[in-house]
Amino acid sequence: ENQIKNSKAFSFSATGKLAGDYDIQLIGHFNQENAVAAGLACLRLGASLEDIQKGIAKTRVPGRMEVLTQKN
Repeated sequence: ENQIKNSKAFSFSATGKLAGDYDIQLIGHFNQENAVAAGLACLRLGASLEDIQKGIAKTRVPGRMEVLTQKN
């Protein structure tokens, strides 16, 4: 069973088949859960854990749960 542990805004750890630490650019626990689901699908298709971690770290969806910063 895969579980998300040590969840923070921009990182989380997973147990199970995807065990490891992950950086993520999308905020929200649901995005972390979606990343695990996508990671499991990629694992099933033959991707390495290293490639899955890189893919999750690079994934962005412009305009969706995006963090914006402004002066003041």
